[in-house]
Amino acid sequence: MRPSILVVAPNPFEDARAPAFESDFWLRTRSGHLGSFSNLVRLFNPVGSSQAPLDNRWKAVRSLAGFYLESFLKAHGYDAHAIFAVDEDGAWARGAGRPLAIALSTTFITSVGELARVVARVRAALGPDVPVIVGGQFVWKQHLWGPDRFADRPEHQGQPALAYLFGPSPEPALRDLVYVASEFGEHTLLQVLAALTRGSDLADLPNLVLWRGGAWHVTPAEPEPIDLDADFTRWDLVDEMPTSMVPVRTSVGCPHDCEFCDFVAIHPRLRLRSPASIVDELRLVAARGGKSVSLVDDNALSSPGRTRALARAIAETGLGLRWGGYLRADRMTPDDATLLASAGLTYAWCGIESGDPDMLARMRKRADLAAARRGIDLLTGAGVHVLGTFVVGFPGETRASVDASVAFLNGLRRDGRGRVEYSVFPFHLLPGAPVDRPERRRELGLTGLFDRWSHATMSATEVASTWAPHFFRGVDVSYTYYGGDDSAMWASARRDEAIGRRKALTLAFLDGAPDPVVQERFAALHQTLRFSAGATPSWHEHLAPRERQPRPAGADPRR
Repeated sequence: MRPSILVVAPNPFEDARAPAFESDFWLRTRSGHLGSFSNLVRLFNPVGSSQAPLDNRWKAVRSLAGFYLESFLKAHGYDAHAIFAVDEDGAWARGAGRPLAIALSTTFITSVGELARVVARVRAALGPDVPVIVGGQFVWKQHLWGPDRFADRPEHQGQPALAYLFGPSPEPALRDLVYVASEFGEHTLLQVLAALTRGSDLADLPNLVLWRGGAWHVTPAEPEPIDLDADFTRWDLVDEMPTSMVPVRTSVGCPHDCEFCDFVAIHPRLRLRSPASIVDELRLVAARGGKSVSLVDDNALSSPGRTRALARAIAETGLGLRWGGYLRADRMTPDDATLLASAGLTYAWCGIESGDPDMLARMRKRADLAAARRGIDLLTGAGVHVLGTFVVGFPGETRASVDASVAFLNGLRRDGRGRVEYSVFPFHLLPGAPVDRPERRRELGLTGLFDRWSHATMSATEVASTWAPHFFRGVDVSYTYYGGDDSAMWASARRDEAIGRRKALTLAFLDGAPDPVVQERFAALHQTLRFSAGATPSWHEHLAPRERQPRPAGADPRR
């Protein structure tokens, strides 16, 4: 019998009520789901007595790490099963028996507190004796940052939310875990599982952090035999595959050195999969009935040559898959947009970051805004939907630079077959980012860490209370609802009307408007999204209470 492994890969962001890195400008339904048009149409147009199920689309995406580790372990002789939600009632663990170990991925875990909550649920469901092996991005970052860049900083004093995982006094529940501190980690995981089977000492293995004798013991670092072309998700081996937007990794690392980003520290070398290897994985997806995929890495389409080679390879398969990926809009040509659309590109995610050229220079984001505008217009003209992401609050940000970003979005074409959405990310000061270097902090007058910082022109509090809302008020296109606004039934005029009325209702909550104003704006949105005439219900019947909606200026942005 093959040893059993449970792979746990939770996504705390699946719950629309959970705090997110983006600014919170989402309506929420009474059930807690996003107020996307697809969800609101289901609510406002019931069929029969039962309520149609709601969903959060891409926000509820399951971690690629869970699927990959499940298939990787099965290919190496283990009976692995992936778990993506660890509810408090422990139902997810029923029938699991006693596995050899739990492999816990931290891809979507962003704090020590969140890790502790997940571990507590695992222990409650499976008992205290099952070994828990923890790896992934959160562990790797915490290990890289180390006490010199993280634990000993005055910004952390009295801030439990910023606790350091490998500090001198960790939570007791987090001491008996096995931490894999490696850029990748799957081959170290195999060594740990083999040692557990033999009953040998884990301290003899590389790439681990263990609590021993009242202190953390770090074993020697050792590179792993990484081959992205060979080690990809075997969708023919996993128990269950997503029904849409199947996650596919095409690269690791980043060739850019944007000031606000820590990718270069986490993955200092850019590794690209060959188009042939990617096509092999796409064939596995299609064989399982998959219709769409998401190229999840930020550099899937990082250069014109890479973009064209991959698009041609996908088109030549004849699989008919729809797909989405990150790309540089400022490098788009008319022929590229046509090629991508014909190859099945449906969604393009573009990191614009700012509409102000001086801010882009400060960020070291080497992009041409005029070219980016043309590129986005070419994509939407070809029928590709574009999500533009923006950072607000980087050092040097002012009202003028925020207004420039608003103007960039409002200046994009609206008559294409594809649409434009956007999201706002308040600046986060990450320990591994170039802007966090001591000399840069001094130069910029930058203090604090993570989402608690200030500099000469702005603070995190001001972004949350003033400048992110100012951005939202000024933009005419829709804030993103993560694919939940898709519908072939929408005429452009009706969509534009629905976008405007949903924004007006969101602003009513954001401004703390009285109930009659909220009800009036809800009635207008209800009228737009209803398929037939009928009485307008109270907004309370369909939407979450005020405390779960976007909050007025000055409310705690970390609720």
